[in-house]
Amino acid sequence: MPDTMLEPGLGMFSPEQQQIRDLARQFAEENLRPHAEEWDREAHLPREIIDQLGELGFLGMLIPEEFDGLGLDTTTYLLALEQIAWGDASVAVAMSVHNSLPTQMILTHGTPEQKQRWLQPMARGELLGSFALSEADAGSDAASLTAQATRVEGGWVLNGSKAWITNGGFGDVVLAMCRTDLREDRRGARGIGCFIVPTDTDGYVLGKKEDKMGQRASETVGVAFHDLFVPDAQLLGDPSMGLIYALRALNGGRLGIAAVATGIATAALEYAVRYADERRQFGSPIRHFQGIQFKLAN
Repeated sequence: MPDTMLEPGLGMFSPEQQQIRDLARQFAEENLRPHAEEWDREAHLPREIIDQLGELGFLGMLIPEEFDGLGLDTTTYLLALEQIAWGDASVAVAMSVHNSLPTQMILTHGTPEQKQRWLQPMARGELLGSFALSEADAGSDAASLTAQATRVEGGWVLNGSKAWITNGGFGDVVLAMCRTDLREDRRGARGIGCFIVPTDTDGYVLGKKEDKMGQRASETVGVAFHDLFVPDAQLLGDPSMGLIYALRALNGGRLGIAAVATGIATAALEYAVRYADERRQFGSPIRHFQGIQFKLAN
């Protein structure tokens, strides 16, 4: 069936946006769809896929050209992300987290030196980014997190645990939110900093890998910080504003997850339509039955 049968409204996008969308669709069809079932079954994603996304520019879509990104708008990014999700939602989640959280936080709040050091290799796909905010007892109430950053000469020492981190071990650099206020003087949401932490840093310890019902090739892990030293050059912005930076970035992250969900839904509908045409009962494809048509139409 033609791709456009289940994708109305393409005429509202520019020729460049449609070209990028088509490139993402081609990549998903040739490189993701054939392997998605195997990767999900094995709960494993080859790093080569991340490298290929980087070569295509899909890991730097929202990063300005001066930092080796493509400097594209959000709509174009979401169009491409939707097609990657159509091919394999696990790959799309890795791409979404990278593009909408760590890279955007560094772009918005980083120093010129931090942007040069981190954004350029992230845009090229040489470094895959991650985001560590949630804890076992601090999910929706993120301001109640307890991971602690203690000021020392030349930097900070991090201790504590984070939960449900996408790309937490598979990735290369994590933006971690930790308390910077004092235990005797807690300041709530205004007592949390954001730290740029390479995953090969001493004291960065991987915990349990979650055994999920779906998107199993997307790694979700716990992470612990054991006396992990972070130099001052890896503190992002104001040491009291890390949670605020994170919550602002999550607005963009929600757009990315919406695009991923749309890509999954499109793929699911295509599978359903195809099966309804192949499956026959009472001498006819089941797509001819009104009850099935209602489900597909809705």
